[in-house]
Amino acid sequence: MIALLALGLVGMGDSTGEVTFVDASLAVSGELLFWEAQDWDRDGQIDLLLVSVAPSGRRVLHVHPVHGQTIEAKPSHSMEFLGDVTAFGLAELRPTEPGREVLLLSPTGAWSYSLNKPGYRGNITQLFKFEGVFDLPLAERIGWWEYIGPAPNGIDQFLVPSLAGLLRARKTSNAWDLSATPGASQPKRIGTGSLPSTPRSATGGLRVALEVEGGKLRHPFIGESSQGFSTMARDSISLEAPAWVDFDGDGDRDLLYLTKNELVIYEGDGNGTPQEPIRREPLPDYMPKPDTKGASLRLLDINRDGRLDFLVQIHKSSKSTFSNGSTRLLVLLQSKTRMLPAKPNQTLSFAATNLSAEVAYINGDEHLDLVVEQFELPKLTAMVTGLEFTLTHMFYAGTGRGFEPQPTLRQASKYDEEEVQDLIVNRSFRMDLSGDGLADMVEIDLQGRIAIRRLIKKSGFFSGTTWSLERVPWKRFDTVGSIQDLDVRDLNGDGQGDVISLSDTGLTILLSSKGGRQ
Repeated sequence: MIALLALGLVGMGDSTGEVTFVDASLAVSGELLFWEAQDWDRDGQIDLLLVSVAPSGRRVLHVHPVHGQTIEAKPSHSMEFLGDVTAFGLAELRPTEPGREVLLLSPTGAWSYSLNKPGYRGNITQLFKFEGVFDLPLAERIGWWEYIGPAPNGIDQFLVPSLAGLLRARKTSNAWDLSATPGASQPKRIGTGSLPSTPRSATGGLRVALEVEGGKLRHPFIGESSQGFSTMARDSISLEAPAWVDFDGDGDRDLLYLTKNELVIYEGDGNGTPQEPIRREPLPDYMPKPDTKGASLRLLDINRDGRLDFLVQIHKSSKSTFSNGSTRLLVLLQSKTRMLPAKPNQTLSFAATNLSAEVAYINGDEHLDLVVEQFELPKLTAMVTGLEFTLTHMFYAGTGRGFEPQPTLRQASKYDEEEVQDLIVNRSFRMDLSGDGLADMVEIDLQGRIAIRRLIKKSGFFSGTTWSLERVPWKRFDTVGSIQDLDVRDLNGDGQGDVISLSDTGLTILLSSKGGRQ
């Protein structure tokens, strides 16, 4: 991969003391698959991990350290993935060496590789063997493995998907111990197995790939999608997968399984997970079944009490082609005795063809807020005068027990049939980029043009407080991204959001810089 760093101030109308942005984009030779921001060497600074397919067809990993408003153009560390590697992650596997190691998963075992040493000779260690549910990796793909967590002895433990079920790997005094994960079921054959044979089976072996979105597992239950699936592997083998999280805030990883009828919780105690669950909670009538189309569940600490809560989204499409469906958002706050209350702590309902909901700090206080983008089709009675679509941006201020029942911001824009292309924009409304303490909206349109709109708060003695998003963007950039991908996060540790957009050819990066610093 050839990494090119274009460094210069971009953004129009800036002056000393204002926030500017540094173009720190990275280009690759070949195809960029995905990226991760990790402090792999534990030096207190973020590194960008770029995974790509080189022109030779080899999958490669390059590490680019972030230093303030610069990103090293030349990778500080690189490695090439062998052909049978299906997924990788970062784990503490060699405590005597600095930084974390690369955990490699193949169809037959788990391996450790150190980025501090060049090449595989004397640098690859097989941790253990196991029979994976996958036979071959997807062509030119590799998954990012997140089932990794700390253990009392300082060596990370992790889960692996095997033909015997989901296994937990822990390092004992002399060797790695593989044990069945409590509550895990046996893999199920869900297809005909008509895929071509693999080298491991001449009589019809199965080629199963991890369910990964863009290389990253984005949901608490692996494979969870808008259709509500909760499977780790797809194709001809299905393996129920838990959320492996600290659900009660005690610092230990716990296992949560969502079955057709109940939520099953196994509480970790630092030494592992007991074989029996601490409780089973029947799914209330308001709770969608795991396989419900249009339903999704997210685990997050909504009220900031240290315990994870559920944000449930349920969408029902309209039977009519030109009619909006309905979406409900359910807030389920965890108590000391249950995660699923008898009735939702809060319900918000919307009429929309499409609705997205996220949780972020928007208005500058200590509470998480709810961000909603709602797209509505025109009503049949209004179509006589022409098609008119409505896009509405809202945020509901957090209260510490959920969200306000009415939106703090509600800003609608209407588009006719000639302006439909203006609707096709990737947006992120989750972080402060302007330095005023309020979240700003980042947009990428079909041409890849990037713009930022500020959230404006006005207070008056008689008018009270009003909120609005700028109609005219605060910043526009010459640097282009890809409408297919947009992320906003703090890469350089200055407390302000940076803009990241992935394309096949590289990573567009705009690093924030306050006060004209470079």
